[in-house]
Amino acid sequence: MVNGILHIDFSEKFPENWSYFSNDGPAIVEYEFIPLETTKDVIIGDEIHRFHYVSEEYIIFRGTNGDIYIFNRNGRIMSHFNHRGGGPEEYNNIRIAVVDENNEEIFIFSGSTRIIVYSFHGQYKRTFSYSDEFYIQEAFDFDDNTMLVYCRKGVNFNESYSKKPYMLMSKLDGSITDTLNIYLPVRYSTSVTYDWTDDSGTRFRQNSYFFIGNNRHFGRDFIISDVSSDTIYLLSKNRKMTPLIVRTPSVHSTDPKLVVTHGFSTDKFICLNVTTLDYQSLYDVKPITNRTMMIDLETLEISIVGMLTIHGVILENTKAMSIFPDELKSYYEVKQNTGRRFTRIPEGLMEMAPLLGEEDNPIVYLTKFK
Repeated sequence: MVNGILHIDFSEKFPENWSYFSNDGPAIVEYEFIPLETTKDVIIGDEIHRFHYVSEEYIIFRGTNGDIYIFNRNGRIMSHFNHRGGGPEEYNNIRIAVVDENNEEIFIFSGSTRIIVYSFHGQYKRTFSYSDEFYIQEAFDFDDNTMLVYCRKGVNFNESYSKKPYMLMSKLDGSITDTLNIYLPVRYSTSVTYDWTDDSGTRFRQNSYFFIGNNRHFGRDFIISDVSSDTIYLLSKNRKMTPLIVRTPSVHSTDPKLVVTHGFSTDKFICLNVTTLDYQSLYDVKPITNRTMMIDLETLEISIVGMLTIHGVILENTKAMSIFPDELKSYYEVKQNTGRRFTRIPEGLMEMAPLLGEEDNPIVYLTKFK
């Protein structure tokens, strides 16, 4: 570590520590299980809905068909709305949904530049648009007045936005109020576009993606780890940006590109995702080389670990997941028949399986770390 910045050589071999995050591993303090209320009007189908957000007060699911479900922290349904349509107060899709808990508003990014704002009870509030000189790929609630937005690389967009893609956008009118001092002269794509022809001779164009997020919450602050940057930053609520980690070798010197992004952090450790941007394997639908590395912030020891997907969580030192009853019941049945244990399913959660109906809403489970 130099001047408070950790320097890591990602070409080194690191020891494995797969048990660290297991059900009874040393990192875990406790679990919390929250069954979501099921009513005749609120049934969350697992094929088109996904867990979106959790805080001290709310749990939110969103659907690809336009559904928004808002539960309180105990799992009781508070509201459900779907304003998909072609009207002036409706959205044609939900590309991004930003939750503003303080103002109890949800910002729906629909289409390329249109944002529609609703209350937590689905009441229409306002609509505004932003510049078509850039395309927003990620957006997050930042403070009462602004959202943190990240612009996708694109040849048809303004060059200045492409090289400085992290900005703060007004929640009132979509104007850019500030630009983060992260300059990226060369940017790498996390998708590949290709054409293919079916048996009938019909041609199609398809996009495939590496599911890599550049920005992740660290409590209510953010860690920014761009695939095209060698430096990982902490962005605090007072807009102070501090370098945390500098990597070697440079992403620009690796082929295929070896990118490092932030996965999850607590007060005790940082987990980083290391992924090879192997476009040919993505095109061929083959496994992509990736690993998760944990940095112990007290000892600075680095090890390879197994971590699960992290959703939109602003709870400090906490990971959130969800599971649907049919999946949990299948795990339970295998365990009853074979005695097998599943590292991703805590015992307390497994014991809930016999109590659930097949069409019950999912269970959200929180893992709290030291």
